[in-house]
Amino acid sequence: MLFLTVLAYSALVTFYPCSEAKEADKAKGISDKKYVKGCEVALTCPQPNPGQFKGFAWFVDVQGTKHGLFRIENGITTNYDHKASVGASHFLLGSNLLIMPFTRGYESSYGCFRWAIAGHQSEQYTFLVSNCTVTSIFSNPCS
Repeated sequence: MLFLTVLAYSALVTFYPCSEAKEADKAKGISDKKYVKGCEVALTCPQPNPGQFKGFAWFVDVQGTKHGLFRIENGITTNYDHKASVGASHFLLGSNLLIMPFTRGYESSYGCFRWAIAGHQSEQYTFLVSNCTVTSIFSNPCS
């Protein structure tokens, strides 16, 4: 069953070029030589019924604690201080999360949480990233 869930959601994970993120880094004076060449992962929070949700947030799990990366609500994006997410840079491209690891073999757990309008159920999706690949996707409806 888990395999079928991963297979069903794998079409929702989209990979994008990272030129926009690298340009943003250059503007901040950060060299793109710190990244592993060809190792960019972009995650898309599934949105089957976007009209049922008020907003969503991306987070990373660091040693068992969830740290917020970005939050979007009513068209306003909040950038959180995510220095705790050592090992990769994180960028928001539209509503997609772009992960750019500093080393091969990088592993972490990411998630997006969508909170619903009244009468609908909030949702959380967890993405396991290992060595520049999304290895698993889990869906957890929240009450």
